[in-house]
Formats: sequence, structure tokens, C-alpha cells
Amino acid sequence: MAFSNRKKLFRTLLVLSLLVAWIQVGAMRPLDGELVVQSLPRGPVTPSGPNPCTNIPGRGGGVCKLGVINVAGN
Repeated sequence: MAFSNRKKLFRTLLVLSLLVAWIQVGAMRPLDGELVVQSLPRGPVTPSGPNPCTNIPGRGGGVCKLGVINVAGN
């Protein structure tokens, strides 16, 4: 019994998609025990100071230290 090319292609794609689905299901792992979500208390947040690297007219400047940072290759 000879299959046409479309039937062969459909059968091949079906087998490949089932294989991929099987691999994905096998990659899942069940969690042991109950999933516990823990909320940690938030620590103190230090207030942000003025940024000397922004250019906002009318505000005090300061020295932008971005040029001092040693980046790889510089």
C-alpha cells in the first residue's frame, strides 16, 4: 500500500510532534510536598540623593563620576 507524499509528511510531523510533547512532559518534575510561599519583611530603604549625572537646569551640579569607572577594555 503506497502512501502519497502528503500522507508521509503528515505522519512524520505527527510522530515528531508527539515525540516533542512526550519529551516536554518527561522534563516536568513534581514538587515534593506543599509549595510554600514566603513573604519576607521589607528592609529599610535609604532615600535617594540628587544625581550629579543628570542635566536638569537650575539645580546644583556636582561631579559625575561615570567617566572614572574602569570598564573592561578601557
